[in-house]
Amino acid sequence: MHEESDNVWAILGLGNPGNKYSNTRHNVGFWSADALREELFRASVFLTKFNCEYFKFSLPSKQVLIVIKPLGYMNLSGETAYPLLNFFKVPPRQTIVIHDDVDLETGAVKAKLGGSNAGHHGLDSLETQLGTKEFYRVRIGISRAVEGQRDVSSWVLSAPKGQEAECLRQTAQDGAKFALEIINSGLSTATQKFSRGAFTK
Repeated sequence: MHEESDNVWAILGLGNPGNKYSNTRHNVGFWSADALREELFRASVFLTKFNCEYFKFSLPSKQVLIVIKPLGYMNLSGETAYPLLNFFKVPPRQTIVIHDDVDLETGAVKAKLGGSNAGHHGLDSLETQLGTKEFYRVRIGISRAVEGQRDVSSWVLSAPKGQEAECLRQTAQDGAKFALEIINSGLSTATQKFSRGAFTK
């Protein structure tokens, strides 16, 4: 990576490209990136560079935020996102990845710096390309399929319905706010404001 900048942050929403996957549980990271563009920053469009969609925004703190949707498939997230992160000189510790997590119940939102990727292929790819685990992760709970009913791959690549879908859309928006609060106030303060367990059904 080129010389890094302390003035640039990136938020990566992970997902799979294309209409086939757009409404699946595995794409909640994309939903968060969309929420940042549509709801929080009112940006008009995503730009395209290095096989990523992205937009830039100047924060009140004078820092620059790059919101990114890698357009390679999930297991290639690192290979897809790295050239853009490198271009904007974003340090790993100023990179926040929003992703689905089957080990959290639907509606839960948690965040951490570094740690295990728990077998998430998108995170694994990013760790390989960045050469470190030391980046932030905002984890959006999608629950785990009931054992014996459906394998994990089929579960994450299927679309939620009804109340679950509404819950996940709201959680994706909250995950986007969580990521912004990490930049503005740090992980501890952001966790106090936004970390929570599953919604009560």
